[in-house]
Amino acid sequence: MIKTRILTLLVMAGIFFAAPFSYAENATAETPEKVEKSDSAKKSSKKSAKNKKKQEEEFQYVRVVRNKEAKKGSLDTAVRKFVGENGVCVDLVGAIHVAEKSYYKELNKLFEDYDVVLYEVVAEEGTRPEPEEDKSPSSVIGFAQFQFANLLGLVHQLEHIDYKKENMVHADLSPKEFAEAMKARNDGFAAWYFREVGFSMARKNPKASDSDESKIILALFKKNRKKALKDALADQFASMDSEQAMKGTSDGTSIITDRNNRVLEKLKEILKDDSKKKIAIFYGAAHLPEFSEKLQSDFNLKPQDDQTLWIEAWKF
Repeated sequence: MIKTRILTLLVMAGIFFAAPFSYAENATAETPEKVEKSDSAKKSSKKSAKNKKKQEEEFQYVRVVRNKEAKKGSLDTAVRKFVGENGVCVDLVGAIHVAEKSYYKELNKLFEDYDVVLYEVVAEEGTRPEPEEDKSPSSVIGFAQFQFANLLGLVHQLEHIDYKKENMVHADLSPKEFAEAMKARNDGFAAWYFREVGFSMARKNPKASDSDESKIILALFKKNRKKALKDALADQFASMDSEQAMKGTSDGTSIITDRNNRVLEKLKEILKDDSKKKIAIFYGAAHLPEFSEKLQSDFNLKPQDDQTLWIEAWKF
């Protein structure tokens, strides 16, 4: 059971977690009449901010869709659009690191429409991954992802995304920078795992977790093992618990916060070029809630949720 959770946690690193939406309100009053208006404005402001916060907390970048009989379904990721008054458009493209070939094929086609696509790979600056480089991954997470891909009959992102396109721009830490960030935060795989254990114990219904784990183990012994595992893992990939562990303390983590900061630095540089109007941030979905907050607060971009695109990562 513990080994199952550790492996699942490692593979799910970079999927999804909820982030708060911060806001500020200001009001002044000089006369009784103005006080009444001000109170009304304050209530309106609070309601608006509350709705925005609720919207951010409820928006999921990974979802599970099942038919009525629950015999068939899919795991999908979102492409969420943010637009500014100056015509700038930034799309947050959620990534699943193991999926079906059709998923990456659709993403490659989608990326052709952007001026710039900022992508994640912990590697030296400017790295453009090639498939043959990743057949025998040396990192723990990379190894776990490839093993899960084989087990589920899926493929790995680094094998099928075309990073050679001119508009693809590396936006991530180098291995040395990532190691330094982990050391500075006293962060690492063990810390993430024990945070996950803590979140599981704190749940109101801890038996739900045991049920999920049992479903995964039982899937291993079913005749159609690959389909059963996809079904069992889909719910975990779309749940919040493990991803909340990835968030860590209020200061964040090396795997999320420090890497996100690098992306936002790159985005600021790119937006200095007025010809770059359509940009995508292609990152694991756990990173996207913070990006969403920053795009609104620091870049004055507004979400266009009625234009959200969903892409099917795998079927079961």
